[in-house]
Amino acid sequence: MKVNVAETKSCWHGESEKMILAVFQDYEKMLNSEKIAPILFFNEADAILGKRLSVQRSIDQTTNAVQNILLEQLEKMNGIFIATTNLTDNLDQAFQRRFLFKVNVERPDQETRRRIWESKLPQLPKSHIKQIADRYELSGGEIDNIVRKIIMDDILGESEISLERLIEYCSLESGNGLHKQTKIGFTIS
Repeated sequence: MKVNVAETKSCWHGESEKMILAVFQDYEKMLNSEKIAPILFFNEADAILGKRLSVQRSIDQTTNAVQNILLEQLEKMNGIFIATTNLTDNLDQAFQRRFLFKVNVERPDQETRRRIWESKLPQLPKSHIKQIADRYELSGGEIDNIVRKIIMDDILGESEISLERLIEYCSLESGNGLHKQTKIGFTIS
């Protein structure tokens, strides 16, 4: 059961708390109706499992109330809860203590990157794949971004995937090409 964290927040007083409680109630119903325990999955969980705030505004009080409900529900939960984040330093220690396992997923090694490139763009020459897999330590998501750009280029009629274009995209995606400015939008003359 994948939870969209944004859908657990409301601008109406008391609604966020009700919505997060409803997530756990729905999960418990699902747990009781299935033979195999389903997984309750929060992606980008730091948005809701972050460090509690000192209360200065009413939104801070709501955020802390939601977190207290989450802590209580996690404490009594009988199922499987998985949360993902790229920002582990932002998680509240109270939540971290409730995770039985903490798995750090490293960036793929050179061989894995090569296989990802081959699976995503099988038409690329092996020499191109080897060169970019050796040179750029990209994650699978970053490789996906580059593949989308290549697909977009193909749609726009630039069908030949050149090594130079691949290197440019890899450099931009890895942050090495941030000094280049790409204009977005249009001008009216």
